[in-house]
Amino acid sequence: MENNIQCLTQACIQHDIGFHILDDNEHIARVNIGPGLIFRNNVTPFNTESMTKICLDKSQTYALLHQQIRMPETLSFLDIKVKPRYQRYLNYASLPDIVTHIERILSYPLVIKMNRGSLGQQVYLCHDPESITNALRTIFDKQIYPYDYLALAQEQIQLGQEFRAIFFRRKLLLCYERVVGDAVFGARYWDMHQGNVKTVTDTRVLDNITQFAQPALQLPGLHYVGLDLIRDDQGIWYLLEMNSGPLYDHYIKFCSRDDIVALYADILCTEREHYHTPAIRYDAS
Repeated sequence: MENNIQCLTQACIQHDIGFHILDDNEHIARVNIGPGLIFRNNVTPFNTESMTKICLDKSQTYALLHQQIRMPETLSFLDIKVKPRYQRYLNYASLPDIVTHIERILSYPLVIKMNRGSLGQQVYLCHDPESITNALRTIFDKQIYPYDYLALAQEQIQLGQEFRAIFFRRKLLLCYERVVGDAVFGARYWDMHQGNVKTVTDTRVLDNITQFAQPALQLPGLHYVGLDLIRDDQGIWYLLEMNSGPLYDHYIKFCSRDDIVALYADILCTEREHYHTPAIRYDAS
């Protein structure tokens, strides 16, 4: 049983909420609230399909939100060897053309990353045209996993602190800082010698995050989301991306499983009250 489902079911047991595991691998659970809430590992029933897909697509997230909330300037580029049916979307004929355009808009250092990546996959800090070219070539290489047909060039923000904030129905349930130690670039903080996670309890920081995040939280069809945020070295906030199905493996490793059980309990109790679903006495037998 994966961590998300395990914490979900523990929350059900603690709060006398009925549930059923629906598959042999214990990846799918039905929680007996209202018409029934279906969870699949980190995927929940709370967001619309369109918002879930937009959260998976960093380019579309930027298009949707960058005029409403501060985000690092981001450019997107289609694989120049994309299938013929998609070539009408190509704006550049070669990698050198892409590099020239990036240099015209962004300054060094800058970030090149795959559009639909997660867990720090295919993220590169680039300092010159050669490193941009190598990063693009790797992302667009169909023989390398994971491949993406869309690559992003992004303004590099001078990192002060990086946070993940979990919201449910616009309420902040959990916030933690991703600690990268002395590193200047921490795409995979959990692999770093000083990489760590630290729960945020400072009410001033939590209030600042909640206020800053409002444009994203007002999106229709987005009710459960993890926001990746940066506060730069001048104290200015940026939204990096949204995650409609946050995983908690690293938080559990560095901090506490109990916090994630409590997070799910908060979600489930909110939904139980909404649907006026009575509690049941969970029978451990």
